[in-house]
Amino acid sequence: MRALLLIILISSCFYYLKAQNISSIYFDGLDKVDSSYVQRFIKTRPGNPVDHNQILRDEMVLQRLEVFSSVSHRLDSVGHDIALTFEFREVGTLLPIVAFGGIRENIWFRLGMSEINLNGKGMKMYGIYQFYDRSSFFAGIEIPYLHGSGFGISTNISKRSTLEPLYFPDGTSDYNFDNYAVQLRTRYELNFNNRFYLETTAFKEVYEKVIPMDGQFTPGPERVDLQKFQLAGEHQVNAIRHNYFYQEGVNNIFRLETVLTEGERETFFKFYEEFKYLKLLGRKGNFASRFSFGLSSNTESPFAPFVLDSYVNIRGSGNRIDRGTGALVLNLEYRHTVMELDKYAAQIVVFSDSGSWRNPGGEINDFIRPENFVTFAGGGARLIYKKIFNAILRLDYGVDIADTQRNGFVIGIGQYF
Repeated sequence: MRALLLIILISSCFYYLKAQNISSIYFDGLDKVDSSYVQRFIKTRPGNPVDHNQILRDEMVLQRLEVFSSVSHRLDSVGHDIALTFEFREVGTLLPIVAFGGIRENIWFRLGMSEINLNGKGMKMYGIYQFYDRSSFFAGIEIPYLHGSGFGISTNISKRSTLEPLYFPDGTSDYNFDNYAVQLRTRYELNFNNRFYLETTAFKEVYEKVIPMDGQFTPGPERVDLQKFQLAGEHQVNAIRHNYFYQEGVNNIFRLETVLTEGERETFFKFYEEFKYLKLLGRKGNFASRFSFGLSSNTESPFAPFVLDSYVNIRGSGNRIDRGTGALVLNLEYRHTVMELDKYAAQIVVFSDSGSWRNPGGEINDFIRPENFVTFAGGGARLIYKKIFNAILRLDYGVDIADTQRNGFVIGIGQYF
């Protein structure tokens, strides 16, 4: 009798252990996405013991791919085996690019087409026309994984043209700015959360002064032509989880770059650090924060790289209000979902944007000078189409808490950060 019970116990243990192994993995809902592309991102394999934590990590990685609006999984018992099925909802990948933004007396728009899933394997191609005071063009292609390895490559060409206010000791002058660039960018993915980039760019900058209609004298040279070469390195840590428009996790970008200018002995250096933290609060709340800090070569030049701008860092402040050789910015935002349907959703937002700048040729303590510090607060709304990644119409209104006469609307596509 004891021998029979022992045999039954041992048989039950073997049955239990076998049932805890993954016998097969299925992908449900794939249409345009190649299953081999999905397979490279997951670490769970047939024959592995069921590891719920690893399966959830695989699911999180797949959710962050731009080709899916949502990813889930299920485990099914089939006889003595366990079958793992990942269930996907794909988004459209051949997309029109329709973006615009605006503040008072300054509207921009962008039109183009992009494909984010060439050959079903995440390759990207795009062409864009942009009007932001003047006409600009961009075109590029990206191969994220060469021959299935962790190496990727992208290249693009661009002509970026804007109207730039430049700040001189004697006053401000407007310049037509043109930047003609060719860029090659290589990438190495250590793991899905850690990526390293090396970037080389050859470009030409042309600044041509806009003469006022009344012919009044304005400071600065009539025209400046600059031939430049940039070398940059970047490290990204991306551990943000997406579920449609909800986001949670951290993201960090560390970037170093140097620019060589033809005919100049001095080399320009720039450092930039950006950290994001996002947290879900209940079923409908989403807290988001962004801290950024940057420094560059501290030359007394009107071409300082860091700007105070409604589109970039301080909502409601205006169009490139000021420039500096250093920037310290904190953006805080709370998003609350007030409506969610199968395809559409809406959020209301409250935010605070604060920042300080180092003046060109200034000192590090410029960051704590009251005249260099600004804080804008406000609110806004988000109208969301859930079937396309980041298809969010954004409207914000920001007010300077120290001077309520400084305010403005900012319209755009996608979350502000």
